[in-house]
Amino acid sequence: MEGSTIQFSVPSDMNKVELEREFTEFVPYLRTSLQNHNLSIKVIVDEKTEKNFIYTADEKYERLKEINPMIDLLRQEFDLDV
Repeated sequence: MEGSTIQFSVPSDMNKVELEREFTEFVPYLRTSLQNHNLSIKVIVDEKTEKNFIYTADEKYERLKEINPMIDLLRQEFDLDV
């Protein structure tokens, strides 16, 4: 955030368009709620910004293991499937 400008980095032009579309209703509400009518939002396309989406149950489990390796112990203890 710089001054009254909030910046978002997105990986593609399509994400930028979608985000800006959502901001048309959200920004006026935010300005009123924060009592800051100078508030603005800037969306920057940064192709280096990469989002790794997790789709399958195995991918989700592996991600959870990265965050907390003890989850594997729980899975084994309770004899759970992924």
